[in-house]
Amino acid sequence: MIESYNLVVAACFSEDDESNEKPCILVCDLQTAKVFQKITYAPREYPSAVSWHVFEGFADHGPKLKVFVGTSMMADTSNGETESYSPQKGSLRSYDFDVELRCEQELTLNGAVYDIQDFVLAGKSYLVVGINAIVRIYSIERGSNNFEKITESDSQIITYKLKVIKQKQFYSKNVSVKILVADIMKSLTVYTFSRYADDVTGERLNIEARDPNGLWCIEMAHVPNHRSAV
Repeated sequence: MIESYNLVVAACFSEDDESNEKPCILVCDLQTAKVFQKITYAPREYPSAVSWHVFEGFADHGPKLKVFVGTSMMADTSNGETESYSPQKGSLRSYDFDVELRCEQELTLNGAVYDIQDFVLAGKSYLVVGINAIVRIYSIERGSNNFEKITESDSQIITYKLKVIKQKQFYSKNVSVKILVADIMKSLTVYTFSRYADDVTGERLNIEARDPNGLWCIEMAHVPNHRSAV
């Protein structure tokens, strides 16, 4: 739900019969609940994650909305492909919104997209994307539809859900965010993504903590510490 634009973007299956089902994205007016756009995908390609980012306006230009859709491509078993525990193909699409969504960029991925979250760090906009075992960060810009890969970590098993936590940081040039990863087969991991590379690791994305147990993690929540303003 994109309240500032009175929009609902929903990933779903069409009402076609099962032999010809067409996964799709529905764009609805939040006030009238009416669907005004339907974007269909190829058979076996399922929209599995949706996110959006609103770029601030400047000069005579108003705010700009971009919607990002990640998909998962199921194996074509009828043609001899073998289904893995997780789809081995997927895509990441960028849509500009102007009256309706218009696809401007499609990036083919070697894995299924489980989650997408947007955030801003030091004035720059980013997406963090869960692609099978990978936590990957892309830079995004208002005037470009390209996805610029910044960094990634492949130490997960299934990056099921992501949350980005912004923290108040005082007197530090190397500002950062925390990225929580719920792994459906490896419990909870906490990453730090920083404006600049770490002096020790040379990386901008670093593991800070990991729950050592093997329990499945499918959801998590950040509880602010009001005493320390974190």
